[in-house]
Amino acid sequence: MRWNVTIIGPWALLMVLTGSPAGQAQQDRPQAPRKDAPVPAKNAAPAKNAAPAPAEAPDPAAQAKLEQFLTDWEKQSARVKSLDASYFRYDQSAVTGEVGVFAGRAMLKAPFIACLDTKSVKLNPKDANDLKLIQDAVKWERLEPTKRSGGDPIPKDKKAFYDRIICTGTTVYHFDGATKQIFEYPLAKEDREAALQQGPLRFLFNMKRDDVLKRYRMRLVSEDEDKVMIQIIPKEEIDKNAFAQSVIILRKDTFLPERITLQEPNDNTQTYILTQVKPNEPINEANFNPNLDAWTKPPLSYEVVKNAPPGAGQPAAGAPAAKGAAGGANPKAAVQGGGNGGAAPAQGARR
Repeated sequence: MRWNVTIIGPWALLMVLTGSPAGQAQQDRPQAPRKDAPVPAKNAAPAKNAAPAPAEAPDPAAQAKLEQFLTDWEKQSARVKSLDASYFRYDQSAVTGEVGVFAGRAMLKAPFIACLDTKSVKLNPKDANDLKLIQDAVKWERLEPTKRSGGDPIPKDKKAFYDRIICTGTTVYHFDGATKQIFEYPLAKEDREAALQQGPLRFLFNMKRDDVLKRYRMRLVSEDEDKVMIQIIPKEEIDKNAFAQSVIILRKDTFLPERITLQEPNDNTQTYILTQVKPNEPINEANFNPNLDAWTKPPLSYEVVKNAPPGAGQPAAGAPAAKGAAGGANPKAAVQGGGNGGAAPAQGARR
């Protein structure tokens, strides 16, 4: 039976920003708690711009304004061939209200090449001092490097390597810092070709106004002199499997995102606060090389878990299996950052 790659979490951000491969159905394997997950904060509400309820009928004037904005956005997206974005991410449980904090970097090349790194941030946004550290870090990271002073407000010992996703265009690699495993997922040709049609895609690379209006319910929620807030609700089941709705705050001058909120089908939310978004800047090609030799040898000693190619069923007898996972099942992904204390190889060459 043919399986499809679906990686959610920061990969959903990748889907929003690019048109890169992510798959067609959510994985349903229960997820064990991450050993290195940040200390959660109950009932925290870091996302000031929470996803609004859908409007019964969009205001005609607002809808006309939105469609003109999408026309301009389409022209801008045609010029974007690569993207280097840094961000902070809040993961909030709909059931408990608990919040995890992450710091990330996404490096993307149209249409299928990507690297996302994630660090867990051991800070509690319910604590006033910790929240101030996060807010100061956002302001610090939004400065151009030449204007930064005093160093990162968040101490190094408060960040730790969480995981990394690399998509080469033919294969997705998920480096899991908790299990010290590398999950390898081949992509069939039809998956690569269909990827641009899945999820909240084509909102940066080659976004087509008429296509997205046909595929999604889109609403102009609000705007000011500098920004617009747009709600995106999928119409098709394949997209509904990836997300229930997304709210994007875009700058009017660049048509680049400043904040993204993703609501998953289970009502959990992820809020991305983007600190740097750089289109068409040179990206070191080494970022898109999984470099398995460096990861599998000491001192890292990660284990490679190869999943069966599409159409091949379960892994062959004797093939390594993920601990606690069936062949072909995908772990949830969350990635950005590089290593901490020597976690990731070739860290110095990542910019």
